[in-house]
Amino acid sequence: MRHILSLDSQLRKQKELVHQSEMKRQCQEEQRRWETKLSATLMQLNSCKVSITALREQLDQQESALTEARQFGGRSRRLAEQRKTELNKMKRTLDAQKSEIIRLNGLLDRLVGLAPGNSSSRGLLSIRFSLLLVWYPELIRFFSGAFSDH
Repeated sequence: MRHILSLDSQLRKQKELVHQSEMKRQCQEEQRRWETKLSATLMQLNSCKVSITALREQLDQQESALTEARQFGGRSRRLAEQRKTELNKMKRTLDAQKSEIIRLNGLLDRLVGLAPGNSSSRGLLSIRFSLLLVWYPELIRFFSGAFSDH
């Protein structure tokens, strides 16, 4: 009888170990899926940032040309009005890009909220810090200067 109870106990322990192993594997798979989604979101944010930077440069160029064209009369005024229309179109495009960035940041926040385990993990903090540096490159210069020997 003891032998049967011992075997039964061992069987339960073995089943529990198998269950724990399966749960761990599922958590790891979920973590990989989550990291993939988060990485894709980060790449989309980077892409949007590049687009916004390019649009801002174009906007600055157009504003300079518009200012110069207004100084002249006739045909230049018509060109200035056309450029003003182009500027307004670019501003709308830029606003759409900003809206997309806001949407993607919301997606990132939702992904973070769905993160398995502790949301203050080093990996998550690393991703957040990387995202911060993408948007605020002056922080890189600040931190690199803060730790240099002057």
